[in-house]
Amino acid sequence: MVGFCHGHYDVENVARCAGYGMNDIDWQVAGVNHGIWLTRFRKDGKDLSVYLNEYDRSHKAWKPETPFDLQLSPAAFDMFRFYGVMPIGDTVRNTTWKYHYDHEVKMKWYGEPWGGADSPAGWAWYENRLGEIVEVIQQLTRGLKNHPEVKLTTVLETKKKKMPIAFSEQVERILDPNSFSGEQHIPFIAAITGQQPGRFIVNTLNRGNIGGIADDVAVEIPATVDAKGIHPEPIDPALPKKVVDWYLKPRIWRMERALEAFLENDPGLLVEILMRDPRTRSQRQAELAIREIMELK
Repeated sequence: MVGFCHGHYDVENVARCAGYGMNDIDWQVAGVNHGIWLTRFRKDGKDLSVYLNEYDRSHKAWKPETPFDLQLSPAAFDMFRFYGVMPIGDTVRNTTWKYHYDHEVKMKWYGEPWGGADSPAGWAWYENRLGEIVEVIQQLTRGLKNHPEVKLTTVLETKKKKMPIAFSEQVERILDPNSFSGEQHIPFIAAITGQQPGRFIVNTLNRGNIGGIADDVAVEIPATVDAKGIHPEPIDPALPKKVVDWYLKPRIWRMERALEAFLENDPGLLVEILMRDPRTRSQRQAELAIREIMELK
């Protein structure tokens, strides 16, 4: 099996703390989907982690540009100090309740005014951006339907000034023939068919790549891909034991319990999962929440 995510691109933001781009350094990430860690961070054999401490000390006035701009947040550096390696991408969001108890706490760790993406304000921002993007796509669709002779690239060039900034930047990459979107799917197809082998960050069955994790769990790791298949890199240095025991194993346990609930067709197990959430105020609240989800059509 193989799956893809793009959270590892936040290594770029971490590399900038040391004055480099991610293509200029020797780096490696490992973990599970939305739970990956920077296990190797070097330049010419020298560990660059010292620059992270320096950056943290000198950037106390950090503010996010969007609710998802969390890679250099106080939460990320707090996790770095606790675990010994830097969390990457959505790993910074997927944390303990220490960072999420209420909106005030969220703003402390993830910045004002949103307190990260996982807050009412942050998620409203996300939904609004999605709405704007959907509206732009609908306008493009109507325009192309009414004028089939017009090229999509021409319409995009005309409309991009009216798009949200984040979307217009993506359009810029689409229009640039020398630029890739950042998604790995097409390059992976080229690699696995033997056209252009390359290095990818993939989700694939563990099979001993991360010690202490079962072989049948999907892990997210670097691999070389060519016509002969997917060849995982040895994780060197290995993930710290604290990351495996205190971060990865609890997440895997929750995944297994949720999977068990669906395989056994037992809503009671889903209720039990909610009963372990500090936001749950009563068993009836949890039961009603699960019932509402089950009745969705």
